[in-house]
Amino acid sequence: MKKVLLLISLITVVSSCGGGGGGGSSSTSQTDSVTPIPTPNHTSGNNQTQDNPSQSGTNNNNFSPSQVPENKTFTGRGVGVAVLDSDFLSSDLTTNQLYYKTSELNEVISKEFGDRFVQESRADRTYLSKDEHGILVASILGGKSGKGATGAKIHGVTIGEGSGFYIDVEKYKELQRNGVRIYSHSFGTKKGFKENSNYIQEMRIYLRKLSEGYILETENDRRVNELINFYKNAVNEGSLFIWAAGNRGAGGQTMNEVSVQAGLPFYVNDLYKGWIAVMGVQPDGSEYSPHLARAGSGSGQKPGGAKWWTVAANGNCELVGCTQFGSSFATPKVSAVAAKLKEKFPWMTGHEIQQTILTTATDLGDPGVDSTFGWGFLNEKKALKGPSQFSNELLVGERASNAGAKGQFNANIGDNITSKFENDITGLGGLKKSGNGTLILSGNNDYQGATTIEGGILEIQKENGSPITIKSGGTLVTTPTTVIGLRNYSGNLSPVNVKNEGGTLENRGSGAVITGNYDATAGSVTKAQIGTKLTVKGTVNLNGGNTTLQTLSNGRYITAKPLSSTVIEAEKGINGNFDKVETSELINGSVETTDNKINIKLSRKNVLDYVE
Repeated sequence: MKKVLLLISLITVVSSCGGGGGGGSSSTSQTDSVTPIPTPNHTSGNNQTQDNPSQSGTNNNNFSPSQVPENKTFTGRGVGVAVLDSDFLSSDLTTNQLYYKTSELNEVISKEFGDRFVQESRADRTYLSKDEHGILVASILGGKSGKGATGAKIHGVTIGEGSGFYIDVEKYKELQRNGVRIYSHSFGTKKGFKENSNYIQEMRIYLRKLSEGYILETENDRRVNELINFYKNAVNEGSLFIWAAGNRGAGGQTMNEVSVQAGLPFYVNDLYKGWIAVMGVQPDGSEYSPHLARAGSGSGQKPGGAKWWTVAANGNCELVGCTQFGSSFATPKVSAVAAKLKEKFPWMTGHEIQQTILTTATDLGDPGVDSTFGWGFLNEKKALKGPSQFSNELLVGERASNAGAKGQFNANIGDNITSKFENDITGLGGLKKSGNGTLILSGNNDYQGATTIEGGILEIQKENGSPITIKSGGTLVTTPTTVIGLRNYSGNLSPVNVKNEGGTLENRGSGAVITGNYDATAGSVTKAQIGTKLTVKGTVNLNGGNTTLQTLSNGRYITAKPLSSTVIEAEKGINGNFDKVETSELINGSVETTDNKINIKLSRKNVLDYVE
């Protein structure tokens, strides 16, 4: 089959652009091993605020960068978040932690949420806890006083059962069916995830109603298995479960690892991609004295422990009149950021949201991910700019990563959506771009895993150190400041290749560099603007038949006098040729390869000849 050069010259101006972006509760536990997470009192700290910098782009050589919608303040608008906590149903429940006065539950719900709050029903109301813990947590997450996700739809799920908790798996399933994918939990047992290897025993505590009395061992285990299977299925469906790490142990001692619930992926590995444990720290990132539950280390075949899914956040309540602190009040702040991310990047599943929150945290303690603070301190401003690391430990799980498995961050972006990742991205993992939407990478990236473009557009605006493969249906867009190459510690660039396997490479503007080779296989398309040049430091290999080059006029009027332009220059040579040139109906086109350059020549046809 002959190689084909399809030369499309637009006679008028052509514009290249992309498409559309455990708080202090007075509750006591049903048994000594159960508690809502914080208790101590503490002076409120400083609120964290979000920042959404304006978008900007470079305009070189008539280059127009792809645009994303103008930045705005993200509030989690329209995103459903379930808060599983003490009591959202008792009409006589009151709190004095808001408004400097005693307020009834329904008054608080009305003032804080308006019509954004759903009081989820519960069949058995015999043992409602009448505890304010839940409404405080919900207000931090999405209430007007909490400055969190003030546009999110909050589902208040009452799990208070006397002085303890009861988790109704059927309620979880109902929420899942109704589209809820973010679940916030500010409670947990007073045992760390490694203290008792029989984690099932600890899970049973929340699966028995007070009215039931004694339950057979087999029924207890059945309920635990049903709950864990729900978690597995929900995580696979894109859900994210956010848990308070814990405060103190049953005897008041400090905890050096997160609770059994927050640490569940240690035992149930399938949950690693949909779990976050939240450690409570002071607003400046320092620990309370004595400290609250830490991330914890692993052991044996599970060396990392919960550190890989732990983040620290401000544990101060910070509502008007509330001086409590604990991981319960840190948790809704993380859940609020999750809701904002879901609004900004609606295509993200719980796994992508989890990775974004964790990898953008500000490092605390020992360098890197450690057994005290996990990934570090929640950084909302940075998180809203997208992930900053593609970590194999998060992509495939720590155990698989240790065994050599590699993963790719899955940017499955739907039709008419354009998203931008503004952070510099590092890590040993890679990126998969799928879906028909557009993803723009505007940072200098040195992640080393493979980049695969299966669908839609990936626009790279600066350095990118990952080898790139463009599949059929996928498009890679380069710009005047694009450099495909891996910069080492000495500041030098190592060669990185681009392989076009039936997709499209579109070079917009002059100045883009591929430091390695560019291979174009059968059925692939290469687009370039007249007057611009793509530099390939290695070789250009035009392999297979039906390899196409499309050109855009870049605003130039094509006359009868031939216009010649170099569109690709390969420093180490060009293998193969374009045998056929196709242009728009009024344009003649030809291509030649000389001196390691691919040149195109365009001229206007005689209109009379064309009419004939």
